[in-house]
Amino acid sequence: MKREYWLDNLRAFACILVVIGHLLRGLIPALDLPNENYFSLFVDFIYYFHVYIFFFCSGFLFERVYRNLEKGTYYRKKAVRILDLLVPYFIFSTVQHYMKVLFSGSVNYASTQSIAHDFFMEPQNQMWFLIALAIITLLIPRVKSDKAAYILGCVCLIIKIMNSYELFGSHMIVRNVCANLICYALGILYAYFNVHLKNKAWVFLGIGYVALFVFERVCFKNVLTMSILTFLGILFFVYIFENYAYTKFTKNNPITLIAKYMMQIYLLHTIFCAFIRIVLLKVGILNWFIHIFMGLFFSIFVSIVVAIIFEKLWPFNVMFFPSKVIKRLHCSVPQKG
Repeated sequence: MKREYWLDNLRAFACILVVIGHLLRGLIPALDLPNENYFSLFVDFIYYFHVYIFFFCSGFLFERVYRNLEKGTYYRKKAVRILDLLVPYFIFSTVQHYMKVLFSGSVNYASTQSIAHDFFMEPQNQMWFLIALAIITLLIPRVKSDKAAYILGCVCLIIKIMNSYELFGSHMIVRNVCANLICYALGILYAYFNVHLKNKAWVFLGIGYVALFVFERVCFKNVLTMSILTFLGILFFVYIFENYAYTKFTKNNPITLIAKYMMQIYLLHTIFCAFIRIVLLKVGILNWFIHIFMGLFFSIFVSIVVAIIFEKLWPFNVMFFPSKVIKRLHCSVPQKG
């Protein structure tokens, strides 16, 4: 498959937004931020699309990577993908659960439920994305014809609408899966039909997003407006990165590193966000700029350092990519005959 550098850049951008969003959400209740409403407004502005870009990208890659695989290879790669999502899910859900139990007096939201509840009922923090993506990867079939592509899109849209009326119940994991099937399917359809947004699409998408966001803040919001905002936000940044940020960065460029270690950053950033916030507060540092700068530095670049170390100490990399460790163990076993 030809490498889509714009997609790498888009995922890195979404990863940065996720880190910023979680960082600010942790700081808003902990610090007396200047013009706090503006920080909250920014968080709301990006929360309609930043994580959902990941679902789009995952669907896009699913279509491009899995399209022409033989049946056996297809199911094997699908199983590997699910394994690489579920193992980190359970490991880091456990870490976050016990952090919130042990440091309940220092974190913003202490854990009051059992670990089983965190696993199977209400995932902690950003962990919901991993379990939802694993289930979606399991459920979504390959698209082999235009008809199948249209059916997939329609079915996922219907499920999205039904889910908005809680017709599938209120279970958090089920709701997240049903809500994000359409974003994943959108990525599949974008890749299958080889769509390329051109001309002045950014005008409609960008201005439409801002206008609807303002309307929602001033007037009212509902499931329809939120869904349209997600759709516009995803496609706007797909357009920007596909047309204006189509760049192959050098090996050690920060964007390249963020794209390469995106999974590790996603898993580690809330731990480092909470850690540095607690430390700074303990030593009496309340300056919001220092908190944001140090939070971003630890969340992104310290996470990358940890990821590189764990690559060298490869057995520990099982918490990020278990399939790679299993493959290396298999290759290290002497073959008979």
